[in-house]
Amino acid sequence: MYLIGPNYDAVNRWNPNTQTPEGWISLIGGVDTNFDLVAGEGYEISVTGNTMCTPV
Repeated sequence: MYLIGPNYDAVNRWNPNTQTPEGWISLIGGVDTNFDLVAGEGYEISVTGNTMCTPV
């Protein structure tokens, strides 16, 4: 699992089972799918400034 922060407002990934994107956006405290980041998988992260991705 990874922690991202600070300064991001959206995280998306591809769901191979449904063949659709799924993601989380920071509107109203966080909306939609909340998921762990897994090493080796691809993600699209929208950042608003300097940020870090840290393994935990």
